[in-house]
Amino acid sequence: MKNKLIYLFFILFFIANILNANSLKNEQSPYLLQHKDNPVNWMSWKNDSLKQAKKDNKLIFLSIGYSTCHWCHVMEEESFENQDVANVLNKSFISIKVDREEMPQIDEYYQKIYQIMNGQGGGWPLTIILTPDKKPFFSATYLPKNKLIQITNTLVEVYQNDKKRVLEVASQIDDILKNKQKPIISEDKLELDHAISLFKGDILQGFDKKNGGLGGAPKFPMATTLNTILDMYSITKDKIFLEIANKTLTKMAKGGIYDQIEGGFYRYSTDEKWQIPHYEKMLYTQAELLKVYTKAYQITKNKLYKNVVINTIKNVNERFKKNNLLYGASDADSLTSHKKKEEGYYFVFSYDKTYNFLKNKGYDEDKINMILKYFNITKKGNFENGLSNAYIVTNNTLDDIDKIKKDLKQLREKNLYPFIDNKIQTSWNSLYISSLFSASKINDKYGKNGLKLLDSLLNNMIINEKLYHQKLENKPLKVC
Repeated sequence: MKNKLIYLFFILFFIANILNANSLKNEQSPYLLQHKDNPVNWMSWKNDSLKQAKKDNKLIFLSIGYSTCHWCHVMEEESFENQDVANVLNKSFISIKVDREEMPQIDEYYQKIYQIMNGQGGGWPLTIILTPDKKPFFSATYLPKNKLIQITNTLVEVYQNDKKRVLEVASQIDDILKNKQKPIISEDKLELDHAISLFKGDILQGFDKKNGGLGGAPKFPMATTLNTILDMYSITKDKIFLEIANKTLTKMAKGGIYDQIEGGFYRYSTDEKWQIPHYEKMLYTQAELLKVYTKAYQITKNKLYKNVVINTIKNVNERFKKNNLLYGASDADSLTSHKKKEEGYYFVFSYDKTYNFLKNKGYDEDKINMILKYFNITKKGNFENGLSNAYIVTNNTLDDIDKIKKDLKQLREKNLYPFIDNKIQTSWNSLYISSLFSASKINDKYGKNGLKLLDSLLNNMIINEKLYHQKLENKPLKVC
């Protein structure tokens, strides 16, 4: 009897979960499925959703993000799992969720809208408010709960009481966007020397002489710019280009934006010194930087750059590769021992736990202190809650560094690795394969591995002469 009651309880619990889930439960996107149990009545970007807004004469609350985005998780936990927020959105809006990786064309369009309205680039989560006939008139990125409730209530009131003003704003945005999309036709020819001079001036103006990179915090690798800087050096032999590239690539390779233990790059640094990253690892980041570090190694023969290439490929093979196809990204957040998600939890180190672990591994006192100092794992910590993100500020190295990294990885693996988004995207796989072909100049095995990945990609993503944008395991393909 007791077993039957337990069985009945789980059946009722399962049914309740299904009934309480919103319409995203029918989607394939890992990001959309993360939101299926929110009390917000989310819908996906479909004609039916857009028609519903017009039919009900409701504003559209559009939220764009992706599955491994830290601030998307924060906004979900603070707002989209909150019943007060859900009450506001469900009453006055048609709420639509978009995975920017599943629908990059939708994301690109509304990122342009954000840039027009705010005079700067956007990001994720991206929040757009549209009229019932899909005309945007408000945009933001992350919004804390109280501000979100205040803004949505105000916008509903403004739309109801001053609809004409809202439509005028929407019309102005539309006109600006159309003008921006018109091609600029010029008969002026820009000479190569002048173009290089302009490029050099722009780079020097933004270059961080102390830390490398362009601009301040948050600091992105800007791989395509670094790639161009190396090309400019190859064309002109102007040493200033090589100095800029070397400074930046060395600081990044020794910095916290690079995973010093397992290899591979995080998406960006939160500070100007490359020390503390946001801990997402994106396949496209690895692809772009592989190509840059390969090119830099060819020019300089710097072993640091070669090691970055080798260990980044090793990390991608371990974390992202399955059946000769590559997953898209891993999350910044991971589960703590208390089953709560925290950013960087898998990747960072506790001084005491690391010290005791190394001692149990047989390292003597002097060696332990050398290791902790080398990786900047301190008692005070450089991250949150007294924890440390590993980075290097010395030109020295440690004997048996590979063994030390293997041991520190073993310490990390006492915790769960973050969520991995198992979407296989044609564009990102292709970008990475291209970088493997470049890396074959360091070791020809990378080119051979690239050919295997390419064969698998073609076999999986071209069906009846149609190229597909992405796939999930055991799910239908998405047409490009």
